[in-house]
Amino acid sequence: MWSWLPSIIGGIFGFAKDWIVRKQEHGIRLEEAKVTAEIARIQAEQVMIGDADVASLQAQERSWKDEFVVLMIFAPYIGSFIPGLQVYVKAGFVILGALPEWYQWALIGTIASVLALRFMIHLLPWNAKKI
Repeated sequence: MWSWLPSIIGGIFGFAKDWIVRKQEHGIRLEEAKVTAEIARIQAEQVMIGDADVASLQAQERSWKDEFVVLMIFAPYIGSFIPGLQVYVKAGFVILGALPEWYQWALIGTIASVLALRFMIHLLPWNAKKI
């Protein structure tokens, strides 16, 4: 007499189980899509940074700016090996250390830009990427 009841209850539970499984699969697909989009965004960002550095280098082919910056970077290094200049090199770095932090970072940013090292900007403390 009640033989139809188990099939109805089984059908209801089967429907509920299928619905829950579909929701979980949808959530997984949604999460995978978010991860894929984030990976694509990061890759595009890296390509843009690389393209900007290449464009910067191409624009500076006829410029003396990068040679000047390289000379300024190596001048203290070379001066450190010349006994008459060592005192001045050391005093110069003491003075540079007393400059405001914003100026020091501006100097670092300028050097990174001139030498096409913009890809290193993400290493700055306030720009560290959260992975």
